[in-house]
Parts: sequence; structure tokens; C-alpha cells
Amino acid sequence: MSTSNNDRCAPRSARLVTGMLMLALASSAYAQLTFDLGKILSAPQKIQNATSELPQDKEIALGRGIAARLIGAMPLVRDEAIQRYVNDVGWWLVSHTERRGLPWRFAVTDTSTLGAFATPGGHVLITRGLLALMQDEHQLAGVLAHEMAHVLRKHHLAEIMREAQTSLASDVATTALSFFSGSNSTEGQILGAIGKEAFGAGMELYGTGLSREDELDADAHGTVIATRAGYDPAGLASLLFTLDAVGPNTEAYALMSSTHPSARDRIVQIEAQLERGLERHEGTLRDEARFGHMQQRLAQR
Repeated sequence: MSTSNNDRCAPRSARLVTGMLMLALASSAYAQLTFDLGKILSAPQKIQNATSELPQDKEIALGRGIAARLIGAMPLVRDEAIQRYVNDVGWWLVSHTERRGLPWRFAVTDTSTLGAFATPGGHVLITRGLLALMQDEHQLAGVLAHEMAHVLRKHHLAEIMREAQTSLASDVATTALSFFSGSNSTEGQILGAIGKEAFGAGMELYGTGLSREDELDADAHGTVIATRAGYDPAGLASLLFTLDAVGPNTEAYALMSSTHPSARDRIVQIEAQLERGLERHEGTLRDEARFGHMQQRLAQR
């Protein structure tokens, strides 16, 4: 049986079409590889950008979550009068800061340990043990202002973001491996993990503490805030003298002493700050009656 020229050309045409199709598919795969590889390679920069400056609403949400976890471990004192008093002092201090618009919250936790904590976005916690150790409202203002300074200067937030960035960097390699193994993972999924990583880093930070520089900076800035509000600028230093007498090896003081510079080092810095001019302000604001009433209620618990 004879074959036509068209019949003889059919296999060659089919091979040509198949070859073109394979070339097209290969080009598409290469383009997809280039596209996804580009996303993988750009992920570190996107992570750095996303973790360098957190928007205020995200800062507030992050701090709220950390505060809720801290309160879960350290329940609040069930006394409305005590909580209201500490919030009154706290909000008076807030009115003398540059971030009055934050949803500040002040609370006393029902634990005998000596400590105070702040989370991004304006949550400030102080333990019942530390509050009971205080002798006047100036000392309370000094501690609250110190913790507020951490929020104002974004000490915790900056450290949390650094830790989150480090943790997420390893996920870039995971993304690359996932791509080449056929996974649909993208850098978008990595960036979506920022909140989770930041929360985890934040919780760990309260066990390890901030840097010495951050703590001393909060002392200096907090002393200015307390002074602006009319309190004795030596209020925090006077409490630190008491803490130094308690001793860093005391069980109740163990965590605070392990996450802060020594009380004596902090006193030296504050005294130097007072010598530079803050001693002119005598701290005329005082309300001994309401502080005494609060201490009586605290002693009854």
C-alpha cells in the first residue's frame, strides 16, 4: 500500500509539536522556578523589613497577648481599690509622656515575689510583694515610670523583633527545601509566622531579661517621667536601697536580681543623674493618705 507525502510527514510533525510543547513546558517550569526562587531569595529582606518596625496596632496586640499569658501565670490581686489606686498613679504618669494614646493598663499581681513587668503597647504589672515593700507613693511612681520607659523606648519590642528575625531566618532555608521537594511553601507563609515567633520570643524574654543598657536607660528615662509628674526623682533610688538590703540571693528577689543590673549600680547612675540637675525638683506631689490606705488593704490579704 502506498503512502502519501502527508502521511510520511505526520510523525515528523507530531515530533515537532511534541518538542515545542516540551519546550514550552520547560520554559514555564523554568519561569516558575525563577519566580519562586526569587521569592525565596527576597524573603530575608522582607523578614527584615517586617520585623524592623512593628505598626502600633500590632505592637498593642502583641503586648496584650504576652500580658494575658503573664497574668495567667500570676493572677491579679482581687481588690478593686488597690487596682484602681495603682492605675490612678500610673495614668497620672502617662499624662506626662509622649505616648498618651496607648491603651495603658496597670495591675497588681497576687504573688509575693519582688518584680515588675511591662509589655509592648502599655501593659504594666507589679507584684504584690514589691508593692508591700514600698514606703511611699514616690517609690511606686519610680517603679511604674521605669516600666513605662521600657514601653516608651520600645526596649522589649526591639529585642522581641530581633529574636523573631533570627528565628525566622532559619525558615528561609526550610522554604527553599520545601520548594524543591514539591511543597507549596512560600515566603508569604514565613512572613505569616512573624506573630507566632514574636510571641514566643516575648515570653522567653521575661525569663532572661533585657540588656544592662536597656535597664539603665529605663531608670534614667523613668526618673525624668516621675519628676515631670511631680514625684521625688529619688523615689526609685530609695526603693533600690531597700532591695539592696534585702539581698539578691533572697528567694523572692531572685528573678528580679538575675534580670537587672545590681541595685548598687543602678543607684550610682540615678545619683549621678540627680547631681546633673534633677535634685532641684523636690517632688512636691504626695498623697500619704491614699498610699497608707492601700498598704493597709494589702496587709490584710
